[in-house]
Amino acid sequence: MEPQVGTRGGNEGLIPALGTVLYYGILFEMVAFIDAILQTCAATHQSTRSLALRSSACWKVMMSKSVVKAFMLLELLSTSDHSLGVTALSQMSDLGKSNVHRLLQTLIQLGYVKKADDNTYEATLRMWEVGSHVIARLTVRDVARPYMNLLSKMTRETVHLSELDGLDVLYIEKIDSEEPVKTYTQLGGRGPAYSTATGKAMLAYADPARIAECLSTAQQFTAKTITHLGRFEAEAAKIRQQRYAINRGEWRSDVIGLAAPIAGSSGSVSCAIGLSAPASRLELTELDTLAPRLVEYAEKISRSLGCSARKWALLGKELTP
Repeated sequence: MEPQVGTRGGNEGLIPALGTVLYYGILFEMVAFIDAILQTCAATHQSTRSLALRSSACWKVMMSKSVVKAFMLLELLSTSDHSLGVTALSQMSDLGKSNVHRLLQTLIQLGYVKKADDNTYEATLRMWEVGSHVIARLTVRDVARPYMNLLSKMTRETVHLSELDGLDVLYIEKIDSEEPVKTYTQLGGRGPAYSTATGKAMLAYADPARIAECLSTAQQFTAKTITHLGRFEAEAAKIRQQRYAINRGEWRSDVIGLAAPIAGSSGSVSCAIGLSAPASRLELTELDTLAPRLVEYAEKISRSLGCSARKWALLGKELTP
């Protein structure tokens, strides 16, 4: 289905934005974590006073603080490039050594931390393991939808989520514009990758052979359609540098668009988020103004899908001459 200007009605509801899914994936084990602390404290404090405290609001506050401190240590260990000792962790967290040691023992019992031969500590792959289970339950549509809603609310234009399927873009999610005159596509519809914003955003990170194959059958839809391989390669290099692509009316002369790539846990581009609008309502210069926010959303979606900050920073570098 070709994106075109029309007057079809419709609106999509807004839902709250997702947080950073991977890191907080381990929170579903919080009950087990707190239970382990409760058992440890119950074994140590068997007096009536201690048991009474356990059921009180004071006990709950103490446990909440213990959880926060434990996660503080876990974050310090997981972000360090080397193992850390009790003294170093005490200084970095501003916690007492005895407190640090006690929390480390609990984290060891839960499998999140291990002790090295030199009496230092390091994080295990348990966080990654638990986070991977969370990611496995997610789809890119689940993660992208809240950011699509934010983009729709900010621009009042049609927003797309697309995948690259062969030489075409496949629209896997969309939110229609609230304006009476809008651009629209059919969910599950297709478009030529080389002349749409989301298609160009993904194709720019594709293998050069795939770009060549795509351009070998390119059609001149409008005067602005790029059909020459050399010109498109130059456009792709610019897209990789600025992290967004612009459709200047290259498929339909009265439709313009903006898109940014989305990467998964492997660091490869898997889809793209973008918007399209009637050229009569939105200027090309406005797309450049909107681009930083769109790239920000694309990065947040990518990070939630497991793409690390390092992989995001290196996105497309292997294609740069």
